[in-house]
Amino acid sequence: MKGADEILYAPIDELVEPTFTPNEPRRSRTRRTVVLPEADLYAGMEKFLVRTALIRAEGVNMIDLPSVASAEAAAELAKHLRYADQEYLITLALNAKMLLHAIHEVGVGPSDHVGTTTQHLIKVGLLTSSRAIIMLHNHPSGDPRPSPDDARTTEAAARACQCVGLELMDHVIVADAGFISFADSGSLFDASERYDVTRFVPMRWRR
Repeated sequence: MKGADEILYAPIDELVEPTFTPNEPRRSRTRRTVVLPEADLYAGMEKFLVRTALIRAEGVNMIDLPSVASAEAAAELAKHLRYADQEYLITLALNAKMLLHAIHEVGVGPSDHVGTTTQHLIKVGLLTSSRAIIMLHNHPSGDPRPSPDDARTTEAAARACQCVGLELMDHVIVADAGFISFADSGSLFDASERYDVTRFVPMRWRR
């Protein structure tokens, strides 16, 4: 009797055998015969089985992780985007100690928006079993103050994170004139209801 792991991860050819001969016409071939009844994975639909995996750069150090405990620290990671002529949307995945363990480029768009969904925004947080995420994006216009769409996206992401056990720590917007933080400027959960661009005061880049 094979163990569960031997059955689940064994090559399928070791567990099944065809009931037709090689010269038999394809249209007359019948379903394969299972050598072990307990190995009839997903009623013969095992080709639909998928597994997820994270692909990291070679040589990444997962022991000495950088801290991203403030909006300024998050903005510094995306400081290069202040010069970009397209809009980038980034998700930072953090552990319980607010240490960075993944950066995900969610999407790239033209100079005024990035088309995405809430599912894509929080996906890397779920795949990395993170405690929290930080959203980042840039404004090629040079002005980091958010638009009403930015506020609506922030609120939707915050509520979605709450539903799946994540925390949206912040949404930081970077631009040539500086950066702003939703967390420092007001509640993440009612960002669209209380949207007032004047309460977002840009913080200047350090020289």
